[in-house]
Amino acid sequence: MATPQQNAINIAGNKKKIYELERTVDENKTNILLNRSMLMVNKKIMERNFEAAQANTMLAEANTKNLFRNRRAAMHLLPENTDVEKNMKNSLLNRAMSRELITKAETNAKRIAINRSIEEVNVATRKVNEMIMELNEELVTKNTERIAENTEWINHGFPEKPNVEDNAKRIADNAERIAKALAIANENAGKWHETRKMLLEEREKIEANTAKIYARRDRILENAEKIKTNYGKVKGKF
Repeated sequence: MATPQQNAINIAGNKKKIYELERTVDENKTNILLNRSMLMVNKKIMERNFEAAQANTMLAEANTKNLFRNRRAAMHLLPENTDVEKNMKNSLLNRAMSRELITKAETNAKRIAINRSIEEVNVATRKVNEMIMELNEELVTKNTERIAENTEWINHGFPEKPNVEDNAKRIADNAERIAKALAIANENAGKWHETRKMLLEEREKIEANTAKIYARRDRILENAEKIKTNYGKVKGKF
């Protein structure tokens, strides 16, 4: 049978556990929010990489257009004094044009695949947003219920009258709730540690992509200079 003295001991035990639990929960929240911040930084860097890579695509395509223009111009310089020479010239022109068109067609196929991947990202982002909305609704609903309880207690007092047995049951319920919360908190701690590791690994990959994008841009600009030089040579032959 419960006694006030035993209840007091159990309450003190619960209070100590709550203090430790609160520290764990708050530490988890801090690190979870830090992970969110790191996620957003990764996202911003990836968006910058996306824009830079898109710009590289436009520059590379301009190079493709200009190099094929140079090629066609060079072929127009070929003699066509005989039917054989004329056929050679025209077949070379057709080959150049067909190569240019297959490059464009293959590029379009890649664009379609990229668009589909972007749409998959958009769908995933929408689902994440809906998860956040669902969390917000849960918080608002719980807050509304608790505000109503507070209002009822403030206006009319607590509905329960103190007695030893009810106190003992409430103390036991609290202990069970604390144990459940601690299990969730410990699981959360493992998850945010795992997420942190993934974030750091992903950051390395993202930054490696950044380096590749800018190195590729240098190569694109080098190609542009070579194409420009070839254009000058072809132009001088007309």
